[in-house]
Amino acid sequence: MEKARAILSVGEEESERVARLDVRPHRAGHAASFYEGFATRGLRVDCIRPGFLSCTFKVPPRLTDAGGNLSPGAIANLVDEVAAAVIHSEGHHMKISVDMSISYMCAAKVDSLARSRCFHGCRHLDCPKNSSTLLVHPVFIPSLKSFHPLALQC
Repeated sequence: MEKARAILSVGEEESERVARLDVRPHRAGHAASFYEGFATRGLRVDCIRPGFLSCTFKVPPRLTDAGGNLSPGAIANLVDEVAAAVIHSEGHHMKISVDMSISYMCAAKVDSLARSRCFHGCRHLDCPKNSSTLLVHPVFIPSLKSFHPLALQC
């Protein structure tokens, strides 16, 4: 334990350097947070209309796990962000995701191209009336050669 404590200890110079940083708290709703920008940087919206969004994303190294695959946490975060954009496209506001169910069926490697089509509302889907089903269907195309569908529903 002492060895770990010594490794993690911060010297006076490092402590002063951190104290001089100008880091202001994030004001929700006023601008994207660092976290949102980190996760979605590089996401290209190809088409958006009320209840529909189509986008393309090249898997960056910053969102991969030790095996070079897009990490499950990054996938869940991207699903959440894209789904929120679809809901906002209809003029609704989403503050928090309550429940998501994601089936991870294939791995997307770094530099793979991910394409996603996201629908919201029953006019696009076979689902019961008064349902708020949101279907996200990304398709990962490693090197633009093979086709691996990955269905996500939240």
